[in-house]
Amino acid sequence: KEKEKDEEKTIANEHANEHANEHANEHANEHAIEHANEHANKHANETTVNTPWKQVQSICDSEVTLGMKKFEQELKEEIERNEEEFLEICNWRLESVKIDARYSHKSRWRQDERQEDGLQSTVSETELLHIQMKSDDVLFQPKHTYDFDIYLHHLLTRAHKMNSSFQYCMRGIFARCHGCKFVSGPIKGHERSKMKAQVDYRNSKFPKSAHIIDVVRCQVNFLSIVHLRDGLLHFEKELSKYLGHTLD
Repeated sequence: KEKEKDEEKTIANEHANEHANEHANEHANEHAIEHANEHANKHANETTVNTPWKQVQSICDSEVTLGMKKFEQELKEEIERNEEEFLEICNWRLESVKIDARYSHKSRWRQDERQEDGLQSTVSETELLHIQMKSDDVLFQPKHTYDFDIYLHHLLTRAHKMNSSFQYCMRGIFARCHGCKFVSGPIKGHERSKMKAQVDYRNSKFPKSAHIIDVVRCQVNFLSIVHLRDGLLHFEKELSKYLGHTLD
């Protein structure tokens, strides 16, 4: 009897194990199928989202490339038709207007170069270094703060103050020039100016921000190379009138 009971228990355990294994396998298969379906659906959705964008991006890149090639071809043909005028532009020098000797080197192209009306620093580099040495805050950088925040802020404030007059003057000059379109440009922003001063003029003397001279800007688009040549000559003539033959 005990032997029969043991055999019955063994058979029952085997059935239980088989049932448990079948249940576990079914559950694992269901989970695997569910996971695979989720992954497939996610991939399909991503493909659906990304495919149109990639197509649009590809079309845009293609159009830009075609536009550049078309422009290059048109410019080449324009140069070939007006080779003499093109060479004249390439060799053009501002000779009728005398350039002040102070500006013969790029290191002198600064906002504070002119003592009479340039933007001067109100505190010296030495004074700022002394302030830093006396400060209890080791992270305090007065030279950096003054150069790229205070001085640059004053420079941009001056730019906003004079921008309307500058644009009016430049627009008036090119209004009398044929075959061109004048476009006012935006004032250079603080972050862009700061980055340029820190990177391009990192080895320049204090304040480095004084080297930012293209703060107020404009552009003139010419219809042809001939109009560009005529525009340069016209601009040179107008400069002579405004500056009394001395570019200062």
